[in-house]
Amino acid sequence: MNIPAPQFAEMEVEIEGITPLITRPFLGKAREEMGAKQRGEVVVRGKKNPKAEYLESFYTRKGKRIAGIPGAGIKKACVTACSQVDGITKVVARGAFHILADIVEVKAGKPEMREDPVRLPKTGVADLRYRPAFFPWSAKIRVMYNENVITPAQICHLMNTAGFAVGVCEWRPEKGGTMGMFKVKGVPKKRR
Repeated sequence: MNIPAPQFAEMEVEIEGITPLITRPFLGKAREEMGAKQRGEVVVRGKKNPKAEYLESFYTRKGKRIAGIPGAGIKKACVTACSQVDGITKVVARGAFHILADIVEVKAGKPEMREDPVRLPKTGVADLRYRPAFFPWSAKIRVMYNENVITPAQICHLMNTAGFAVGVCEWRPEKGGTMGMFKVKGVPKKRR
């Protein structure tokens, strides 16, 4: 059996938001409450604090609040987009390229504080969420890929499909919303 050596390369892809980006990392209070429930502790919720909930909806880097997108979320959007295109399966896409950042920092203007009604998954009870929305926004994404499997142009086409059909972060098309849509700005050149 002949197994060719992988040919790894890197490139930087710039994406540009088509619709506002709404962020909400799974951090802080929500994570603490989940841990307390799993330990069998009683969770007592106090009054809702919209400003605190809004501030918790930012990612942080070096103690500073930033707009960000999880690298895994971008990859997941691209893998999900494989359902929309011929020629690549989700299995192949998962191993063909990787996003080289836990959190991809987003360049954006001043965020707007949104108040959105939501339905809680288990109970169906209505609630309000307070999150930042960024628009316009853009991001530069470092991608490592195997040239034997996928080309830079194919990755960009897949990202464009993901940006239109799936989106990233909260209330994206994949979840019935319209936010977090994006497009690729040109086809980048590879870097070794």
